[in-house]
Amino acid sequence: MASAAAPTANLLQTCAALLMSPYCGMHSPNIEVVLVKIGLQSTRIGLKLIDILLRNCAASGSDPADLNSPLLFGRLNGLSSDSTIDILYQLGTTQDPGTKDRIQALLKWVSDSAKIAALKRSGRMNYMSPSSSAVEYGLLMPSPSHLHCVAAILWHSYELLVEYDLPALLDRELFELLFNWSMSLPCNMVLKKAVDSLLCSMCHIHPNYFSLLMGWMGIIPPPVQCHHRLSMTDDSKKQDLTSSLTDDSKNAQAPLTLTESHLATLASSSQSPEAIKQLLDSGLPSLLVRSLASFCFSHISYSESIAQSIDNSQDKLRRHHVPQHCNKMPITADLVAPILRFLTEVGNSHIMKDWLGGSEVNPLWTALLFLLCHSGSTTGGHNLGAQQSSTKSASHSSATTTGLTTQQRTAIENATVAFFLQCISCHPNNQKLMAQVREQSPS
Repeated sequence: MASAAAPTANLLQTCAALLMSPYCGMHSPNIEVVLVKIGLQSTRIGLKLIDILLRNCAASGSDPADLNSPLLFGRLNGLSSDSTIDILYQLGTTQDPGTKDRIQALLKWVSDSAKIAALKRSGRMNYMSPSSSAVEYGLLMPSPSHLHCVAAILWHSYELLVEYDLPALLDRELFELLFNWSMSLPCNMVLKKAVDSLLCSMCHIHPNYFSLLMGWMGIIPPPVQCHHRLSMTDDSKKQDLTSSLTDDSKNAQAPLTLTESHLATLASSSQSPEAIKQLLDSGLPSLLVRSLASFCFSHISYSESIAQSIDNSQDKLRRHHVPQHCNKMPITADLVAPILRFLTEVGNSHIMKDWLGGSEVNPLWTALLFLLCHSGSTTGGHNLGAQQSSTKSASHSSATTTGLTTQQRTAIENATVAFFLQCISCHPNNQKLMAQVREQSPS
């Protein structure tokens, strides 16, 4: 039946238009089945269906000026539904002689969308001009759901060990296009998350791409790793917040400019086992934990009892043989929550949960609780205002504290809760650690 229906004029466009109609309702599954069966009848029809769903009807040969050519109900760009996602996924993962061509068509759409985005950024394309090609209108605002779908297809296809050479289809030029596209998008934009999911799939298939991505961000693995560790005992967590902030990669070079956008992309791209391993080996998580704990320590309010605790820990820090050249990254209050969100997202894997509950990160747990229990917040929503610090001795001059705005404190609190939930989720050892830290932290 599918082979008999395939030659019918405008059948694909009509079915796709019906699928996107708000009145389709209960008929969607049936239309979806029809489109998948027809799309798999031949490579040519499958490619045409992909163009209809992703590039609008103009790309599939429909003429918007032709009243007999069904338009997709005024769809400008990027509209998607569960049905269109299912259709694309089945077209991309069903193994037959045309699978490779369909994968190439999906990647071509991704590449063209990234190139159009680059043209928009550079101002070299007046995309609202009448001279713009009809195809471009389907690329200006690609559906994030469709991008996620392509990323899922790539990941699944790699796990399937398909017959065609999948890694060869994912070249460095496409990876760089996607990276630049992601860096140009706001962190809270759904489209950025979708582009990052494509970067993640490509890093899974090409592990060396993750090293490339870190290099573009200025993250360089340490040339010599330091194997000396200092751990914090349970009895001294209150008084020694900084003494154990050491790790295997103290000398890891800090990124020159690490932004929230970098952190979001890095976290999303490092979800494969090999990428997580590279991330840990780079020393960046350790660097962030050290810097974050140092930030918390320096922002603890200097009440009399806390001041004494800090005095003790400063003395211990001098007595311990902690190298003074331990690399840290300057952190602003606005970057604390993004760093915590980064650590939360990379904490999905069991190996990261183990590390987040290890001796390197233990001080951060206590430091975060100290910060939230003792730091004040400024009443305004303006920039951080400097507060007077304890002047008991000249050695404390570098520990000047600043207040957190209400917005900053709220963001840090929310991010901290999510971080702790990630750490203890499905991890009994971390749950026990959380109980111990909570018992010994200030109320």
